[in-house]
Amino acid sequence: MTATNSSNFKDLRLRAAKMFAQSMVFVDDEASQRVESQPVSPLERPEEGINAKKVPDVQDEQDKGNNIEGYTFDAKSLIDRSMELGLICSVLRPEKGEDFKGRVVTAASVADIVCLDWEIYDDGGEAASQIIASILQEDSKQNGRLRLIAIYTGDVTNKNIIMDQVYEAIPAEIKEKQELNKEAFEIKSKSGVQIVCLFKKHGVRLEATVEAHQVSEAELPQRLQSEFSKLSEGLLSNTALATIASIRNSTHHVLSKFAGQMDGPFFHHRALIDNPEDAEEYAVNIILSELKGAVDKQQIGTDHTGSQAISSRIQELAENLGDAETLKFHYGNRENPETYDLDVKHAIRMASGGLHLLSDFKNELRNPPPRDSDFKNNFSSLFAGSLEKARSHMHQFAALTGVQTYPGSYLCQQGTWFPKLGLGSIVREDENESYLLCLQASCDSVRIKGEKYFLFVSLEEEEADPDHVIPMQRDNTEGFDCIGLKISSESYRATCTIRFTASQETKTVNAKNNAHEPDFYFEDTEGKKYLWVADLKRRRALRTAQNLG
Repeated sequence: MTATNSSNFKDLRLRAAKMFAQSMVFVDDEASQRVESQPVSPLERPEEGINAKKVPDVQDEQDKGNNIEGYTFDAKSLIDRSMELGLICSVLRPEKGEDFKGRVVTAASVADIVCLDWEIYDDGGEAASQIIASILQEDSKQNGRLRLIAIYTGDVTNKNIIMDQVYEAIPAEIKEKQELNKEAFEIKSKSGVQIVCLFKKHGVRLEATVEAHQVSEAELPQRLQSEFSKLSEGLLSNTALATIASIRNSTHHVLSKFAGQMDGPFFHHRALIDNPEDAEEYAVNIILSELKGAVDKQQIGTDHTGSQAISSRIQELAENLGDAETLKFHYGNRENPETYDLDVKHAIRMASGGLHLLSDFKNELRNPPPRDSDFKNNFSSLFAGSLEKARSHMHQFAALTGVQTYPGSYLCQQGTWFPKLGLGSIVREDENESYLLCLQASCDSVRIKGEKYFLFVSLEEEEADPDHVIPMQRDNTEGFDCIGLKISSESYRATCTIRFTASQETKTVNAKNNAHEPDFYFEDTEGKKYLWVADLKRRRALRTAQNLG
């Protein structure tokens, strides 16, 4: 059962990767699409006899010199196999002396997989290393992305230094930001970057330690799909890949519904409503609704987060933690945590069907089992390895599901977006470092003429059972830590109103920031500053307002 479950999740991971990854770019100076020679017909005596002239051999200029003795890249086999797998494959064979690196970096911005020859006109890997460094730099400017880069080479003599040279070419800030880890034939990180070195076959058999990295051109597309699947190591990341892929597959179907004749009814709708500007958001919402419907029809959630997927993933996690049959449950306080061995099958039952099932098999558990409340508060510790890691992971998940934007978000880093005060905005008073959550209705946060009062409720820091978890920048260091916030126990006494002046251009209350500083702040009519901390997602903010009401 163990092996079956583990392989099942690998299959799910590979399936999601195949749905998502659809394009590949290959660069090799020895790429060739020559077909095999046709059968030779029997020799016939020429009419002019033995005085026939000899035709000189014709040779491609790029095949002269060292390339004759090199490892030819069979582009035809690669392209044919890629097409069979549903992959779009582009092969670049640069001319000697040609400046092609910029074009490869540009193509990489829209390609899912990039594959490079190591020796391009005997440059010792210089071009490949520069291209890899440039691709990662461009990805960093876009806040990162899933990125698989492969070195595919016949140069086995330098196999032990290729990854060293690539790693040295990557800028230090990229290595630190992506937390890159170098191994013998791989450079990878947990943030979606993997660089792998693969070797051509061509009848050369390598030692056992390298043989697993040796593939033919015909085998290469499938191997790269498998390597790409490793970028998505979890159940939710599989779901994200499959969801985005299904949206992409549904694009043309959705576009066909919004034909030109729909513009008239849209203009009619806009002209009838009291605030015509609201139609702008409505236009985007109806398109997103159609895309959501298209994704639901493909049952992405059932396939990738259903009971079978959960069972396979938990089994894989157990194997990764060292025991395929048992998971360690961590509970208690931070200073003196306790552990309890729980069978994997019981963990799967609770994760799939709910913690309420615990009462059904409590008599099967090793005695004495922890209390129900311990499982409720610390269930995720089964998959984290420690109580501290579990709580950190829970905070990260809460921030992911509840926070729309915060100062470290990619949106804020672009320098063209400024927060607007409204429902779900969290600010901090600099004087007493207390937190406030804005509960102003969305309709009362726009089209403001002059000044307006905004409603806030006080928040208190809470680690054990917070209402909201938000990322906060560390003091005097880079990076963010998650903190928990809870509405004050006397929230009805802790509400307040603060008056702000709206921008004349946007008719909203916009945040400001100091030059060369990342922090944003709102300034009230009396000149008091409130540091912008985060914006909650709309549904989370609405739920808070309703609960408070």
